[in-house]
Amino acid sequence: MSNKNLVKSMLIGATVFLVGCSEIVALPSNNSSALMNVTDLEKNIYEVVYEGLRNSGTLNNQVLDDVLYTIAKDKFGDYETVLTDVSKEDLKDKIQIRINEKLYGLISTGSYETRNRFFEERFANYVERQLYRLNVTEGQEPEFNEDYLFPAPSVRAIEDGSIVNEAINVEYYTDFIKGELVPAIYRELLVEEYVLNEDYSSLGRTYARKVNYIALRVSDNYPEAVKYLMDTFIDQYILADTPVGEADLEMLARAYKGVDLNDEEIDLLVDAGLLVGEGANKTLRGELQDEYAKINIDPLLTDKAVESDFTGNGQYTPEKGLAIKEDTLSKRDLTTDGWYIKNGGLTSLPTAIRDRLFNIGVANALDRDSLLDEILDETFTGTSTQTNTFVRRLNGRYYLIPQTSQQGDERNFLWYDAGSKSYYLIEIEEAVNTTKMSQTSTANYDEIREEGFRELVASEIAKILATREGSKNSSTLHWLEEAALTFHDQAIFDFFKEQFPDLYNTDEDNAE
Repeated sequence: MSNKNLVKSMLIGATVFLVGCSEIVALPSNNSSALMNVTDLEKNIYEVVYEGLRNSGTLNNQVLDDVLYTIAKDKFGDYETVLTDVSKEDLKDKIQIRINEKLYGLISTGSYETRNRFFEERFANYVERQLYRLNVTEGQEPEFNEDYLFPAPSVRAIEDGSIVNEAINVEYYTDFIKGELVPAIYRELLVEEYVLNEDYSSLGRTYARKVNYIALRVSDNYPEAVKYLMDTFIDQYILADTPVGEADLEMLARAYKGVDLNDEEIDLLVDAGLLVGEGANKTLRGELQDEYAKINIDPLLTDKAVESDFTGNGQYTPEKGLAIKEDTLSKRDLTTDGWYIKNGGLTSLPTAIRDRLFNIGVANALDRDSLLDEILDETFTGTSTQTNTFVRRLNGRYYLIPQTSQQGDERNFLWYDAGSKSYYLIEIEEAVNTTKMSQTSTANYDEIREEGFRELVASEIAKILATREGSKNSSTLHWLEEAALTFHDQAIFDFFKEQFPDLYNTDEDNAE
């Protein structure tokens, strides 16, 4: 049993009254019972552990967490019930997405990797150190995945659990998920419920954007390569009347990395001039290979600095070092996707692009009925078919354009930032304003999209706002006030008074 579960087993559910001014200390009902079946073990009773947790402050925070978890379960339903209740499919899906996100966040930290390769057994050892048992059939040894290379992640691949299920045997961690992750998820959902119900008006003012963009930095070795590649991608996948395929920015990123290429990515690189027969390879992998070629078996001819870099100062062979670097390159994420708000979101973008993206004109443009797909021809002038000054809609996708661009530039949605020496392609999937989020407007999301769309967007924005300390504190205060708790442990009550003086420092308390 983990520390958290131990505390829960002794937990004073915060429901017994304080009496007068005397201190009342609640103890576990099995206060003198042994923690383990070892009779001569020193301090092997619940009271000792309880007092240690109580005096250290750990118990106070655990009580607060568990009170909030209890409130959340009362509001949303117990997790086991949600799993089997057909009327709560949306909630079940939302919780599952959070589980996938949290598991990915844990396993992809690098803590369980050696030279970029993930080993599940190390993660399993971490889970067991938290005193959770693996869900393995008795008498059978678990079969752990090993030598797994995490791909550059997309939001979709994280949310649907595809990466997590490739990396680990999720069924082994049922107890850990239910005991560690689900309570945290429920507390997050409680904050989001507060934002949605008590602070809904703030959602439209966030200027939230759902974006998908790629940033490719110009190579010092091949300064023309990125521009040629992005121009070719735009011509073939975005501007063409009949695109050769989906305008997938992840595919464009994989092509430029140059690792484990498929036929479509090879064709794109060849058409862009980055792959020429068996010779020039102007991808990021090509740059690695150029460096690797400086290593020579002859000590007098080799580049010692490069050789040291590729061998980890002599820890492994150059061939192994090249493989490690290619794995690092494969994991590198050149795209960004998901929901972001103006206050604190997408700060890695150049200021000009970020300011343009969060301009109110973008939100207005995405819902103009007249903003239909453009028809491009040889007489394109930059104004004849472009119907908006903030975005271009091409083959059903919206791309951000600068405030000013060169007359007649068909690719005017390809941004270049001199400060970062990078080219950017910004696809906008959704852009929020107050009207769209209004619950009463005839031009809100339910009207201009479909019934229920406003609620889906609101949920995404609330998820972001709920991570902020201000939202967490306001939510906690709201739910504790609504719960009207009473206490049976002075130390815990003192903790609550200190944390939430507006709720618990009553006149009677102050008089004491």
